[in-house]
Amino acid sequence: MKAQKANSINAKKRITRRDFLGGLATATALTIVPRHVLGGSGNIAPSEKVNVAIIGTGGQGIVNMKQLFNEPDVRIAALCDINEFSDYSMFYYGGTAGMKPALELVRKQYGQACPTYHDYNQMLDEEDIVIR
Repeated sequence: MKAQKANSINAKKRITRRDFLGGLATATALTIVPRHVLGGSGNIAPSEKVNVAIIGTGGQGIVNMKQLFNEPDVRIAALCDINEFSDYSMFYYGGTAGMKPALELVRKQYGQACPTYHDYNQMLDEEDIVIR
């Protein structure tokens, strides 16, 4: 009777090659997926971030955008301005502004550019823009 019981326990614990490979593939996939994709400790998943479009990339627009970079749950999703470049070095702002400098800041922050628009109506038609 003991031998029969031991055999039934061993039979239940037997793992097929297919089960083993499936488990191995799952474990491997979880180690390859970056933490920020899953929203692990200290990271917010991309699906939990609020996409923000910046309309006006002049002096104040650049200041606002830099402040939004400090918010971990916000992502600059688009930029809109008719002005490509402004030099405010002689004014209160003391720097450059416009579409090109703003886009460069986005590239530095996220490692990639975001869409740019000259017409805010076209930008507002985009579905992934949440705050306008």
